[in-house]
Amino acid sequence: MGIGGYFGSDLDGFDDCFDIFGVKDITVYWCDFNESNFKEKDIIVDILKERKLNVVLC
Repeated sequence: MGIGGYFGSDLDGFDDCFDIFGVKDITVYWCDFNESNFKEKDIIVDILKERKLNVVLC
């Protein structure tokens, strides 16, 4: 699942895809989280946690 393109051009599009595709009860592994310079990474983690998804940052 990505941000931009097919899933929407902003964070609202990213959040909406969970409802559209019925995503639930998954574990997300973000293995370069600490090295990533993606400025919205903390917002993405918040969205995942708000949806009660398992998030593993490594």
